[in-house]
Amino acid sequence: MYLYFIVFFLVVFAVHFADAYPHRSKQILFLLFMMLALFVGMSDMLGGYDRYIYASLFDNIADITRAGGSYKDASIFTLYSSEIGYIGCNILISFITSNRYVFILLYTLIIYYLFYLSIKDYCINYTFGMILFMGLMFFFTFTYLRQMVGVGFAWFAIRYVYKKELCKFIICILVAASFHNSAIILFPLYFLPIKRFSQRSII
Repeated sequence: MYLYFIVFFLVVFAVHFADAYPHRSKQILFLLFMMLALFVGMSDMLGGYDRYIYASLFDNIADITRAGGSYKDASIFTLYSSEIGYIGCNILISFITSNRYVFILLYTLIIYYLFYLSIKDYCINYTFGMILFMGLMFFFTFTYLRQMVGVGFAWFAIRYVYKKELCKFIICILVAASFHNSAIILFPLYFLPIKRFSQRSII
């Protein structure tokens, strides 16, 4: 438990330091997100039982990839048949590696990069944004891989609500829903009267 408090305060201190240097803040924010991704992604089955399920399903996919069998026989189709983005991502990663730990790391890097893009572009105060991220999202990234990829794409989609680009918004939400079906409930968000007051601008 103490380790997580240390990580929290180190991240908040570092991002507060970044806010004092606007010309370097995006680079520092990116570095922090990648360091957090490595900390979470390289920890041995951190967080809970769901990681073991995801890793086991990936092992099955990787075995099929190596043996040249049919993916339709994979266990993942029984559990997540409608979440084709998640299935496709597993298959794609299985061509890169058959190692379940590398699989977890790659998924975690995707999650953290998606969150980085949203906070970088739409947080005026990076310190406050990271406090919210660490308090609300950080621990979920330990375990809930599908859900957090979906949330990451959903956050990314918000920019298209501001810009009123419906097609791009729909594509992002469909991608999010292909990792976790619940993201489909975000479609009405496009029609809410959300006004974009400002965007952080760093030279």
